[in-house]
Amino acid sequence: FATLGFQQGAAQIFTFGGLNYNVTSPTMVEVAVNATATGNIVIPAQVNYNNATYSVTSIGDNAFLNCSSLTSVTIPNSVSSIGNLVFYECSGLTSVTIPNSVMSIGGYSFFYCIGLTSLTIPNSVTSIGEYIFYGCSSLTSVIIPNSVISISSYAFTDCSNLTSVIIPNSVTSIGYQSFNGCISLTAVTFPNSVTSIDTGAFSGCTGLTSVTIPNSITNIGYAAFYNCSGLTSVAIPNSVTSIGDYAFKGCIGLTSFTVNWSTPLAINNTVFQDVNTSTVVLNVPNGTAALYDATAVWTDFIINDALNVTPFSATNAFDFIAYPNPSNNVFNFKVNGANDEAVSLLVFDMMGRQIENKVVNANDVKNISLGQNYSGGVYNVMVAQGRNSKTVRLVKE
Repeated sequence: FATLGFQQGAAQIFTFGGLNYNVTSPTMVEVAVNATATGNIVIPAQVNYNNATYSVTSIGDNAFLNCSSLTSVTIPNSVSSIGNLVFYECSGLTSVTIPNSVMSIGGYSFFYCIGLTSLTIPNSVTSIGEYIFYGCSSLTSVIIPNSVISISSYAFTDCSNLTSVIIPNSVTSIGYQSFNGCISLTAVTFPNSVTSIDTGAFSGCTGLTSVTIPNSITNIGYAAFYNCSGLTSVAIPNSVTSIGDYAFKGCIGLTSFTVNWSTPLAINNTVFQDVNTSTVVLNVPNGTAALYDATAVWTDFIINDALNVTPFSATNAFDFIAYPNPSNNVFNFKVNGANDEAVSLLVFDMMGRQIENKVVNANDVKNISLGQNYSGGVYNVMVAQGRNSKTVRLVKE
């Protein structure tokens, strides 16, 4: 009879302090649906009903769904979970205080909260649910704590004002289209804990300029950076064993792509669809240029095998190396000369016009720099020392 009595009580919804609550146990309640909530709301830690005191331990599904006049919510330390669609399309919501007691935040919970500008996720939360911040177009920053291990699908999709995200070392997966359409995102820091970047994770992030993939990642998913038109440089470690179709499709701003495989990774020709790879420098490990030049897709790049070069030293093999390349300022040079003869350098732009003409001693090559006054683009340097010659391509960003 006692159990039956509670089951009847559990179905009760009552109002306290202007908010609706649902009894979930003899001592606990959850915030129930409040379809007309407005203004600033402070949820209490305890409520009274029928001469009994209850702890508020959760915010139920749909609790404030479509409450467009809701402006701020303060959640007490007694709450351990926030359900699904809790603040769904609360377009006037600008501030939410979430305590460290909250362990989980459900999917769609801040869906299209277009007035929300920032949010701190407590370090007790272990996952960021699906669609949680979808369409939060005013959101500029989010602090993701080290407790989070996964960022679910569409978590930040169309957060068009989100400028930067620091993903903590606890995160192991970045979900399907999780940052799709974040057009103001300029930088992303990947921790070494992440093992894969899922389909479309950063597609349409047109403000993203550079990406460095850590050694922990083995897979770059289908269309992962699709239409990231502002992306100029990408560095990929040899831990990556697969790159999905259209991963870099439409990345028309690419000027350099750095890889570390001693044997070229086989990829489909759709990976760089709509990218003019004939103007993109592909930086590859020393001695592998011929392999890349003989491999489908990679052969279409400007291949530069100057990675992991040894310091300048005398050697019987003639070689000429430009660094950094690409550069946004000046280019420096190293020469491994077959002799002590003077070295001549002729620099031409892509229209065939001569830009520089220098003749220096072999030992002085390491002391010169070029390119400070060059405009952005691709240049050819014709280097000659006695009977030895080499052409090196420079990319000025």
